[in-house]
Amino acid sequence: MRLKQSLLPALVLMLCLCVRAHAQYGAAGATYSIEPWAEDWSYLKDQPPSNDPLDRLKYIPLNPDRDWYLTLGGQARWRMDYFNNSEFGAGDQSEGGFHLFRLLADADVHFGQNFRLFFQLNSGLVVDRYGGPRPGDADDFDIQQAFADWTIPFHTDDSVTFRVGRQDLLYGSQRLIGPNDWVNVHRTFEGFKTSISVPNDTLDLFLVRPVLIDKTRFNSGDDHTTFAGIYNVAAFPDQLPGAHAKLDTYLLLLDRSRSSTTGVAADSDIFTLGVRPHANPGNWDFDLEPDWQFGHVGSRAICAYSVALDGGYTFHTLPTAVRAGVGFDLASGSPDPGHRFNQLFPPTYMYLGHMYLFGRENLIDLHPELTIHLTDDLQLDLAQHFFWRQNTSDAVYNLSSEPIRPSASRARVIGNEFDISLYWQIQRHISAYAGYAHFFSGSFIQQTGAHADQDFAYASVTFTF
Repeated sequence: MRLKQSLLPALVLMLCLCVRAHAQYGAAGATYSIEPWAEDWSYLKDQPPSNDPLDRLKYIPLNPDRDWYLTLGGQARWRMDYFNNSEFGAGDQSEGGFHLFRLLADADVHFGQNFRLFFQLNSGLVVDRYGGPRPGDADDFDIQQAFADWTIPFHTDDSVTFRVGRQDLLYGSQRLIGPNDWVNVHRTFEGFKTSISVPNDTLDLFLVRPVLIDKTRFNSGDDHTTFAGIYNVAAFPDQLPGAHAKLDTYLLLLDRSRSSTTGVAADSDIFTLGVRPHANPGNWDFDLEPDWQFGHVGSRAICAYSVALDGGYTFHTLPTAVRAGVGFDLASGSPDPGHRFNQLFPPTYMYLGHMYLFGRENLIDLHPELTIHLTDDLQLDLAQHFFWRQNTSDAVYNLSSEPIRPSASRARVIGNEFDISLYWQIQRHISAYAGYAHFFSGSFIQQTGAHADQDFAYASVTFTF
């Protein structure tokens, strides 16, 4: 892999400035979250002024009783991405990397405990990328979220909340529904959501449409797509004390009509029925998520499935905490689209390799992984992904459900990927991460076109308040 001098400073930074990836999503004990509306700053009402001057933006009283207040927040993120042998050597090649910049600003106004308004702006820019921006790379300026919440309490711990407006959705492990924080521009939706909360159980019902990103114009909802769901999370603190055991159950509907704008070739109604037991008993952890899909696409009946499993053991007796784990992902594929699993609204980077070459459709991914907590603020992750086609008569797809390679070979082995990443929570407001991934082309890639091995290097610094 040859690198221009312009890339060397970023690689030095990659080795020196590096944050636990999940620190983006709210590290343990941190007050910042991937979704600012999920943060609760009400405890500052009766607190003396913080030593952190930025905390004074988190509780700005608006009335004498101090129960009406304004919270201000934001984020600035820079990331450098470098690919070698893009698209297995057939894509646009550049000897320097490219840069991604993201700015977020939010305002959260609480009128007592029962009503709030949340507003978030975003700007995502990409610089020096050959071939132009990818989906999610760029959005000059737009409204990311704008919604109102109305909460009706029934008892001390029971309530129902109605939400209307543009909003990010984040459910479970984010395998099927999430804002996709890795990309510059979060995925967002427009519509309605109702949350019913009682002790140890939360039930959400939502009816939304995805928002389409237009780089130079204000974004608008997709009139040809409706996404609805029932999602329940039940906790079992008494039945399994100390295990943090929960069970997610859900039924989702993705209704799409034929559209040249979004590239949908046929009307479809896709139902996804899933369960997700997950727990952390002692040093062990596990997360299991099987899904079954049914409905219709065009005139064809749908019958598709997926299974995801992640489990591990953390060795706390070593000088540094070390977690050894293994993950397994399988999703059905078929030349018949009715038997090919639809990945709905998947994340980038989180599960199927950091190079994010493949989507979940027609894929088997086995990945042993190792996490080493070098210090309280510094973490090293290593993983090896082994990829196969689930159905050798079907193609391989990307995260946008577009075929990467047609099924022109009966070979099952797609290849394997090595990932190494380092994450550093520099201080409360500043985090960084960096990493490297290498993909080794397997027999299916080698037999169906360009098949050079690929490299991916990246480094990022984020400031959040």
